[in-house]
Amino acid sequence: MKPPEWVQARSEEEDALETRQLSTMNWMQVESYLRSDDRLMLILGACEQHGYLSLLTDVQIPETIAQAASERTGVLVAPSVPFGYSPFFAAYPGTISLRIA
Repeated sequence: MKPPEWVQARSEEEDALETRQLSTMNWMQVESYLRSDDRLMLILGACEQHGYLSLLTDVQIPETIAQAASERTGVLVAPSVPFGYSPFFAAYPGTISLRIA
């Protein structure tokens, strides 16, 4: 089925650049981005208890903020790092805490 005439076809590159998510881009798209900007947002969070909220609350909130900031600034958003140092929540199932080995 052909889309209506008013729907413009978009390339994968246009889709990736609009979302500005590193995880959706290939190396050529990143190379193109780097010609005009070398900034990157890296989200660091934790996987730990938050009562009745998601274990990844500390990642989900900054991801939403980063996406909104990216839409306004065009800065690329890297995949989130959802692990941190949370030994004080180790007793709660689902907590993932990093430690120096």
